[in-house]
Amino acid sequence: MASAQEGFPSPGGSKEYVTAYSGACVKDNGSEVFLAGGGHADYAGNEVYTLRLQNDAPRWVRRNNPTPVVGPSSHIGTPYYSDGRPTSRHTYWHLQFVNARNRMFYIGGAAIWGNGNGLTSAVDAFNPDTNDYEPARTYASLPTSPSYAVYVAQGVAKDANENVWLQNPGGGLYRWDQVTATTSLVAVRSVYEIDTAFCVDPVRNRLVRFCTQFGAMFDLNNSGAETPISFGGQRASKAARRSSVIWCAARGTFLIFRWDENNVYECDPVTFAVTDLAVSGAKPPRPPADGVGDMYGRWFYAPELRLCGYIRSVNDNVWLFRV
Repeated sequence: MASAQEGFPSPGGSKEYVTAYSGACVKDNGSEVFLAGGGHADYAGNEVYTLRLQNDAPRWVRRNNPTPVVGPSSHIGTPYYSDGRPTSRHTYWHLQFVNARNRMFYIGGAAIWGNGNGLTSAVDAFNPDTNDYEPARTYASLPTSPSYAVYVAQGVAKDANENVWLQNPGGGLYRWDQVTATTSLVAVRSVYEIDTAFCVDPVRNRLVRFCTQFGAMFDLNNSGAETPISFGGQRASKAARRSSVIWCAARGTFLIFRWDENNVYECDPVTFAVTDLAVSGAKPPRPPADGVGDMYGRWFYAPELRLCGYIRSVNDNVWLFRV
């Protein structure tokens, strides 16, 4: 990706930290990966990068240049820069591609550019047809009440109908409806640790929370009714917080990639037993030791090609294996 970052000055911070505590998402048609991030005092750029894996020779493409003047990181962050485009942020799992709308969405955001952990309830979208963001406030913001507003959630996942589910630290379970582009509180459920992955099992329509201490599944057919779960199997500990999880449709299982190693683990969606997944070929390097190493949506699945992918950093190759 570093080659796609040439030709423009950084508006603030270091370009390589576009992946700092940030993720990616996949457009199904063309198996195209969308990546954006940065935020906090790491990087101010709000440009978007894409990698179309369906191409014969995939290369990262910078879709737009960042807002050139953003102000120093010594100020408290605001949700939009002066040109109306979204402020850079740690995207965690907030970055979601909604195929039905052909848009990359920011569903809220945390640690927006600035000297603190500024938050935003704004919902914004990038249009790949125009290579630009839609105007600010095109979409309704997320609710900001009750306390522990939904936009601080890091547990974010998309279901089979491309609705986005979020749970905030206070336990509020929210649903962003992709048809109406509005958010509603479904229920208040148990709380969880920060940096916990959520993933939808589309076969059973369940939202699963991957955390060894606070594991749970939510029945999306029944107002998010919650059932506590315990992960089992020889690798149960690998379902801990800070891991990243994808639903692999080709295998009908969850696949786990951790922040601190380079192995792949498989979780049965019925028994929740976690086992090793044997992957042939050369192993990628382990994730970096700092926050750039948390994968979030940079551990992804492209259903058209049945490819699992791992984006380590802007200076590394993208690692792929086919299931």
